[in-house]
This record gives sequence, structure tokens and C-alpha cells, in this order.
Amino acid sequence: MSNENLNETSESSDLSPKGMHMPDLKSLLNQNKDHKIGPQLTSIEIPTLKNPSEKLDKYILKIQEHLIETHAAVLGWFNEPEEIKQYRPKSGGWTIIEILEHITLTSHYLLILIEKGAKKALKNIHNLELEEEVENYHFDLSRIDPIGVHQSFDWIRPEHMEPTGEVEEFKIKIVVMGELSRCLNLLRILEGGAGLLYKTTMTVNDLGKLNVYEYIYFLSKHAERHIQQMEKNKQEFRRG
Repeated sequence: MSNENLNETSESSDLSPKGMHMPDLKSLLNQNKDHKIGPQLTSIEIPTLKNPSEKLDKYILKIQEHLIETHAAVLGWFNEPEEIKQYRPKSGGWTIIEILEHITLTSHYLLILIEKGAKKALKNIHNLELEEEVENYHFDLSRIDPIGVHQSFDWIRPEHMEPTGEVEEFKIKIVVMGELSRCLNLLRILEGGAGLLYKTTMTVNDLGKLNVYEYIYFLSKHAERHIQQMEKNKQEFRRG
């Protein structure tokens, strides 16, 4: 099994590799508008298992369903009244619009790692026994579930994932939809189990090495975490 630590080693749990720069809005929009996985992935033969695995199918389906349900919930927050979306909690924390921007920024960096991992996983098919890996793999996503619970652990976010509060709302929405599409496309390409063949280190909450599917699930769980934060903002606003 190939492994690579693409994360910063600092306690900030930086999700981006060293040398990455903060993307501007134009680059995010360009990446997500009619985004294709890229010739480096689509030109590689997509593997299929000789013996279909029900465990693998259920594993991927669970991730797909979580992505769709979570991003549908995220998109619903754009329909809230403006006074709720712009409300800043008494703690001085982020507004709902800022939280939505933060979700897109974090997903942006995660997708860089996910797509790099997917490319390497597909290349590993020629060197590793896919059928054996799928047969012996313990399909369990539960260790990632705490990521989806707001304030379940201390999470110090790096500066480049801090929202600016200056991005137009409709543009944030476009990016959310584009990032969902990219994740679903990746799961389609990796539906034969290749996502198990490469692992990348995740420093957040000491998760350690995650395969490509787990990284996608992490992205979805991160969005779920902030849905809870937005709900808390809304409740505090209504209490006055």
C-alpha cells in the first residue's frame, strides 16, 4: 500500500501541502465550472472487479448519500433570510455566509489532495492486487464520524481557510455545487475499488492515513460539522 504525508506537520492541522497558496475566487470558480476530473485520471483505464463486492458497493453508496444529503442541506442555508445569514454570534464567531465560504475553501484544499490521491491510486492498480485488497479490507467509516460533530474536539484552522467575508453569495453557491459534482465524479471513477490503493495522512484529530474514499467522506463530514454551527447561529438569532 502506497502512502504519502501531504499535510503540514504543524499543530494547525493544515490540510494543504506546503507551497500551496490561497486561491482567489476566480480560480475556484474556474475549477468548479464544468469541472472534469482531468486527463490524468480519465485517460487511465477504470478498473472493474472480477468478483463484484457488495461490501464495497455499500461503502461507496454510503459516501455518495452523505455527500448529496449534506450538500443539499448546505445549499438550503442560502435560502435563509438575510438578517439570519449576516448575524454574527455573541461569541464573535463567523456569520452563516462566512461559514459557507469556509466550507468551500476547506473543500478546495481537500479536493487537491483527493484528486492527487485518486491519480496515484489508479496507477497503483498495476502494482497491487485490487481483488485481494477489496476482499481483505475492513469497510468502516466510523472513525471519521467525529469530524461531523461541531466542537467535538479542538480544531485549529490554518489562516488560509479563514473566510474573507467579501465573496458574493451566489458565487459561493456555485462553488459548493461544483465541489459536490467533483466528489461524485471521483466516486464514479473509483467505483471498482481503486480508492483503497493509496493513502494520505490526515493530521486532523490524529486520524492518520486515509484512503481516497475516506478523504471524500471527511470532506462531507466537515461540511456537516458546519451545518450544526449555522443552526446554532440561527437559534441564537431567534432568541435575541
